[in-house]
Amino acid sequence: SWSMHEDRDQFGDIRTRLEWAQAGARAFADLLKGGGVEAGIISFASDAVEHLALKPVDDDGAAGDIHELSAFKAVVDGLAPNGDTAMG
Repeated sequence: SWSMHEDRDQFGDIRTRLEWAQAGARAFADLLKGGGVEAGIISFASDAVEHLALKPVDDDGAAGDIHELSAFKAVVDGLAPNGDTAMG
């Protein structure tokens, strides 16, 4: 069994560890945008699941084989604790 660990941000709002990780991933994607650096998403619980393969992250509508920024962030936001994970 797992428990949802919570922490307060600088404004006193409660966030779970997963919410902190998601916020960090969204900020990281913003920094990667347009730089040609590849990013992907794999979640780990009882099994590993590849949600997005490695590709550069760029603005929505950019040309090429990329992850559009909004789609990348949507996958990040869709992650949920599951199985035996330490990220609860």
